Amino acid sequence: MGLTRRETKAEVVSAVNDQSGDYWQSHYDSMAHHESLDLFDAESRDYFARLQKAIDLRDYERVLDFGCGLGFVSGLLAPKVGSLFYWDYSENMLATARVRLAGFPNAQAVDLSHPGASEDDARSLNLIVVNSVIQYMSEDDLSTWLAVWKSMLKANGELVISDLILPEPAFLREVADSLTFSARQGFLIRTLLKNFAQYARYLKARRDAPMSRYSKEHFLKLAVRAGFTVDFLEENLTYRTNRYSVKLSPIPD
Repeated sequence: MGLTRRETKAEVVSAVNDQSGDYWQSHYDSMAHHESLDLFDAESRDYFARLQKAIDLRDYERVLDFGCGLGFVSGLLAPKVGSLFYWDYSENMLATARVRLAGFPNAQAVDLSHPGASEDDARSLNLIVVNSVIQYMSEDDLSTWLAVWKSMLKANGELVISDLILPEPAFLREVADSLTFSARQGFLIRTLLKNFAQYARYLKARRDAPMSRYSKEHFLKLAVRAGFTVDFLEENLTYRTNRYSVKLSPIPD
């Protein structure tokens, strides 16, 4: 692969800008070396199990994990696909992912800081997964990346985006979902005790740098404009019930 290493409130709430984007990068940079990663690991395994039910990974030879975070999901994807490429906007997160994936010869970190810089990038991927990332993008950024992702996919490739947040406020539901998930994983008390400060920082970040939210109708408009057909999945690919997931296929040029 030629990738270089290294409207109305009812429709959309997009409050992310350059400043808040930097805020979220700093937030996740600081979490890359956090001592307690149990929740990240459990969430990744839960997402991966749901992803495998939604698609057959054996159908995809070349896969990109966009916004790979600490590399937990990439570590689950690598044994299932031919070639795995991964990238994250946070340098600290990406560095941690590199260490975690060092034992997978088919996994390669890539540099998407300047997407489209190499002509070899075009039409080379069978699958791109983007989990819990869109909320940190402005609408302009999302439109840009949709076009870039389309250019990176083969004609029969697919783009799976999950954890898109609906516009309606649902903070208490998200807290309840989080606690329920932790309880099912068997570490509710441990999560509350060990991760309280981490979760408090996350809540502060959400207050100071609100996330982008999209109605299904508005997201559909953006995706179609970028040249995709859209399949809304029956269930979100994470345990968060106020969010949704989509599978996109490129419309032939």
